[in-house]
Order: sequence, then structure tokens, then C-alpha cells
Amino acid sequence: MTDDLTSKLRGLKSQLPAARAPLSEAEKDALIVALGGPRTAESIRKAMSNFPHERIPWLFSSLDSQLVVDVMANDMEAAIARAKAGQNREHS
Repeated sequence: MTDDLTSKLRGLKSQLPAARAPLSEAEKDALIVALGGPRTAESIRKAMSNFPHERIPWLFSSLDSQLVVDVMANDMEAAIARAKAGQNREHS
């Protein structure tokens, strides 16, 4: 039997803002910069396969929920790859 706190935490759902989709490639690049880099965007995308979508903004509560929802609603793979390539160039 789970305690009350665990039960309440499982029932938490956030009010999701409307996603801005589809974003242009430039907007996706800016979104990754606003999140602090490609690792954060990758973490959000990975969480989408492990958790109910309405809970993901709670997991990333330190971020602007609009940014999180935008990552969830758009195909970010190419933008993440571009951001990683840019970071690799900076570190070489």
C-alpha cells in the first residue's frame, strides 16, 4: 500500500501550455540555446518514452514549461545534431 504522498505525487498533472508547432529549423536551434544546450533537449525527448507526457513539465520544473512543451511537440533530432556538432567544433 502506498502512502498518501506517493499517491498524490502519482496523480500530479500540470497545465500544459499550447505547443508552438511546427517550428522552423532556426526556431528549433534557438529553442536548444534557450534550454542550455542539446543535452537538455535530449533528456526531454528521452523522458517522453518513459513517462506520461503530462508529467514531463513537472520533471523539468526548473525550465520554462513552454520550452519543454515545444521540444515535446517538434521533431528536434536535426537541431540536436546541429547543436552537438557546434559544441564539438568549439571544443576542438
